[in-house]
Amino acid sequence: MFSIKNVLQCLIWNLRMLRKNPRLLMGLFMGFLICFLLTEKTISLSNEFLTDIQVFEPFIWCFADSDSILFASLALILLLSQFPRLDTPAAYLVFRVNRLNWLLGQVLTAFVISIGYTLFLLISSMILTAGNAFFKTSGATLQPC
Repeated sequence: MFSIKNVLQCLIWNLRMLRKNPRLLMGLFMGFLICFLLTEKTISLSNEFLTDIQVFEPFIWCFADSDSILFASLALILLLSQFPRLDTPAAYLVFRVNRLNWLLGQVLTAFVISIGYTLFLLISSMILTAGNAFFKTSGATLQPC
């Protein structure tokens, strides 16, 4: 039987185990390094033409290319390579919550880690371009003729 409480319990357990893993720090470091290398061209163009850019622009420019997405995905694979955990505590967890709840917990963990990694890349690109960036919400307003 499906239970949200058990799925969230599996999610919390997986995230707690991820916190102790050095792959997390290495994956985040690699993600930041990839973000730095990809936003360097955007920053240099902004400095060369003496223009300001919007806060989200470097992230969109850098990760609109398929090669850049491939490089960023390599660091994400490093983070996701340990799931599903199949050690002794995981067997106990599968025994306590049934297989469906455990499997949904693994899927939810992968989803949360992927969203968190994408937000980390977004925040990293915003920090790297903080000197030339501005935040304005009127970029896509259309004026009637």
